[in-house]
Amino acid sequence: MLAEALCDRGHVPVLWWDHPEGACVSNDVDVAVLRSGKEVHFERAIELERRGVRVVNAPRAHRFSLDKWHQAHVFATHDIAHPRTVLGGDDLAGLSEQVVIKPRLGSSGDGVRRARRGAVVSESELAQEFLQAELDHRVTVVGDRCYGWARRYPAAGDFRSNLDKGARMEVSEPPSQQAEELARAATRALGLTLGGVDILTASSGSYVLEVNAATTLWGPSKEATAQILEAFIDELERTPRFH
Repeated sequence: MLAEALCDRGHVPVLWWDHPEGACVSNDVDVAVLRSGKEVHFERAIELERRGVRVVNAPRAHRFSLDKWHQAHVFATHDIAHPRTVLGGDDLAGLSEQVVIKPRLGSSGDGVRRARRGAVVSESELAQEFLQAELDHRVTVVGDRCYGWARRYPAAGDFRSNLDKGARMEVSEPPSQQAEELARAATRALGLTLGGVDILTASSGSYVLEVNAATTLWGPSKEATAQILEAFIDELERTPRFH
């Protein structure tokens, strides 16, 4: 989808699939888009940066953002509202009675479960205070601006709002100015140019649940998707050597 949009704008994209082999890239490229969290792609992205090629998202920021404990630390440092989080093996006494346990490294809601505060949390997991959300939103942030606000609804009997787990989404207005500011601040604090931000709104306000560096570029409607793609290509075209 991104490649087609780039072609429509007169660019020549080079697509590289999940398991690249051989040399880094034989072509002279102006800018590279990192869309994977696999180590082989990080290695090649770092090599491209060494050559002077701009990589979006920057591989170091992208790699660190995969760690949900790193995100929690960054959000606390920057005073960004986020559910109270404890690393596996630590004391959960400061959390609410209901917690959400999730893999420290994970995606698509896999391995995420609700539990009581006394549950066993492994060293590869973290526990978060469970928030009774009144609203659940996803927004795409591109270059410090928000696009494609979507309200998400979990599948019946599930609390996870991941689309991979059967949730649905629909076009939405931003839930509040606070939510807009939180989404931009969270993406900026992680050093990301592009991020899909999950925002929960509870009675006490809005909270950033997490930021997804390799977020999809499609939104809750065709119009939102076109807007996100246009904004992202505009951002790529700001690269001095991109032509």
